[in-house]
Amino acid sequence: MKKFIQNSIFGIKPSFYFRQVFIICALFVLPVAVLVSSTGEVSKVIGAIASLVPMVLLFPYARVGIKCIIEYIQGGNVLIYNVLWKLVSVVLSAMFFFVLAPIGLIYLYRVNTRPM
Repeated sequence: MKKFIQNSIFGIKPSFYFRQVFIICALFVLPVAVLVSSTGEVSKVIGAIASLVPMVLLFPYARVGIKCIIEYIQGGNVLIYNVLWKLVSVVLSAMFFFVLAPIGLIYLYRVNTRPM
């Protein structure tokens, strides 16, 4: 179990993880917190923040999962991405993080346990 956790959860680079956490906080958490806090009810603010915590923690693994799926679809071909496609990718990762995060974790485990 320790090897699985080390190869999957800690298999991501810290710089990538924190960059993705910053992106999700900037795009989703702060605007939602501002909208909920404008109502003035503390219970709604705490509920919104509590519901976004799993999203923040799993979003980097969802990004790994969607990148894995996109690479599989492309088949090694290089496409020129624009900013709009990156934004669509981030939004899809945020919407389906609960499906994409396990795919990302499995991909990280597979990549990190593969013999060189």
